[in-house]
Amino acid sequence: MNELLFFLAVFIDFCFVFLFFHLGVKVGRRLFVGIIINLILVAVFGGKLISLFGFTTNVGNIFYAAVFLGVQLTLEYYGRKDAIRSVWVSFFAVNFFVLMGQVVLGFQVEPMSGELASALRVVFGVVPRVTIASLFGLILSQYANIYIYDFVRRRVGEARLWLRSLTAVLVGQLVDSLVFFSIAFLGALEFGTVLQVMIVGFVIKVLIGVMALPFLHMSRLYAPVIEAERGGIS
Repeated sequence: MNELLFFLAVFIDFCFVFLFFHLGVKVGRRLFVGIIINLILVAVFGGKLISLFGFTTNVGNIFYAAVFLGVQLTLEYYGRKDAIRSVWVSFFAVNFFVLMGQVVLGFQVEPMSGELASALRVVFGVVPRVTIASLFGLILSQYANIYIYDFVRRRVGEARLWLRSLTAVLVGQLVDSLVFFSIAFLGALEFGTVLQVMIVGFVIKVLIGVMALPFLHMSRLYAPVIEAERGGIS
């Protein structure tokens, strides 16, 4: 059941990110919205561990793979400058979300909402650590994603979209897995569990990266519109 729900969630999330690409095809920065929302989902749900195919991993892999798709679409059509901007805008947006969340938790509550307040404290009490992990992972992995993607495109040309995407996903997700899982779970879980979650998470994120390829190739249908609007792909 988890497996079916997981891949259904991946497909829905990719469609969600692609919707922002479609809506902002002449502008590009509407993709930032899809990236930010997925990073907030990582911050909130990234600490939830689930079983997939008999292995333990975290549900945040869904949302972080969608971040890679959003950044690669931004890089492919709007250039490295906008891709880097999307990373930093997302970084500050998630920081603001966490900061305001902690402020809200600090309010004294009325007895009638005590149960809700306790539940929120349980859920959001772990958010800062997961968020710190995801933000460090975001900066390092997305810079790897952007520069590897751009490097491969310059070396092999525009035709091999799948090659630059998967190469960037492999390197970027490896960086993210090492950073995120080390910060988020070391000390909170046994080392063997963290290692399993890290390895399984990396494999799953690469698999999801393969699932993103049809969306990247479908985006080529928009290339003439973007070229006409911007005078050529960045």
